[in-house]
Order: sequence, then C-alpha cells, then structure tokens
Amino acid sequence: MPAPGWPSFLLRFLACGIAAIFVTGVIGPVLFAQDADRIRPVTDVELENPSPDEWLMWRRTLDGWGYSPLDQ
Repeated sequence: MPAPGWPSFLLRFLACGIAAIFVTGVIGPVLFAQDADRIRPVTDVELENPSPDEWLMWRRTLDGWGYSPLDQ
C-alpha cells in the first residue's frame, strides 16, 4: 500500500517535469537567442595563453594558475 501523500508527490513530480521541459524547450531558446551573436569559438592559442583581462576557465589558465597579471 502506498504511503499517505504519495499521489500528491506524483502530481508534483509530473508538474515539475512538464515545467522543466517547457522552460528548456520553449522559453530557454528564446531567452538565450539574444546572446547567440556574442558566442565565438575559443582557440587553442587562447587557452594556452589567455589575455590578462579574460579568464576563460576556472583559475584562469590550464595549469590552474589563479594569479591575475593585472595591476588594477
């Protein structure tokens, strides 16, 4: 026998799933379409030697060097 409250859990679970599908499939592309023109591929040269003012990954470089060469 199912535990009390199980049908309400199932309904909440289904509602969250439907909402997630709706948001990612319908609203998500509309929200992020405005940023599509700013996206560009990152080259291997940029990853190996990033510019001082842009951190392309966590800790700035491939070897995890978190020091910023900027003065200010």
